[in-house]
Amino acid sequence: MDSVKQCYSQLRRQGLLSLDGRPVESEQKVCTVEEYRQFWKPASGKTRVILLAESHRFTEDPSFDTEMIGSLLPSWLLDQGYPMRFVQLIYCLGCGENCLFDSKPSGNTGTPQFWKLLYACQHSPDGSHSFFDPILVSRSAAANRIETKSSLLAQLKRRGIWLLDASIVAAAGLRDRRGYANVLRCCWEMHIRQVLERQAPQHIVVVGHGVANVLLSQLTAVFGMNRITVMPQPQARQPTSDDRLKHLMALHNICRQHAPAPSS
Repeated sequence: MDSVKQCYSQLRRQGLLSLDGRPVESEQKVCTVEEYRQFWKPASGKTRVILLAESHRFTEDPSFDTEMIGSLLPSWLLDQGYPMRFVQLIYCLGCGENCLFDSKPSGNTGTPQFWKLLYACQHSPDGSHSFFDPILVSRSAAANRIETKSSLLAQLKRRGIWLLDASIVAAAGLRDRRGYANVLRCCWEMHIRQVLERQAPQHIVVVGHGVANVLLSQLTAVFGMNRITVMPQPQARQPTSDDRLKHLMALHNICRQHAPAPSS
């Protein structure tokens, strides 16, 4: 957590805590996001595949004061000290799941596109319309869906598959591309590079050409091109459904090769 705080202080010194005319998250929010990432991080020395992305979104102040209903979460999560405060991050199970709150957080649309990526890491995509039903709000019962999502995250953690954002603050979708690049470069120098080197994954999947355009040269200098794959953002426009399926299958195969599921 210390390097996250140091990175946040450096963003402040560089004048990068106000982007596109609005402030980025407070240090408290950034630290809460990091708590969720750390909860789902694979055990020391067990990280095999890292998805380096820009997945988390800006969390409004009133929503940040909202906590999930513990009785609706699996008991094993609570027993392990799972964070309960709402943030717009896939590792917070309340993101996109209003059923987990007494008072609905504002703008809680979630990031179903990243759930699809994580689901494809574990399950081989078949291209069917119903493939993602177990994790989609519109196609599954809430209790079953929460159980499926939490079990999926636990399975990926055991396999050594981890989603890491390239920025400690929500920078995705910024219109100020120079500001976006400066945020990612600062986070790389102050935090992300050290995390990647410490975790020493066998393979890094860079999700999104925005991240790749800024950081690919730094990544290849440290890890080599053979350990890196670049794929489009899951919500990016792709010509056909076959192209989307191709990218999901490529991700599934990378995870199967470098982070095989333990034999039952």
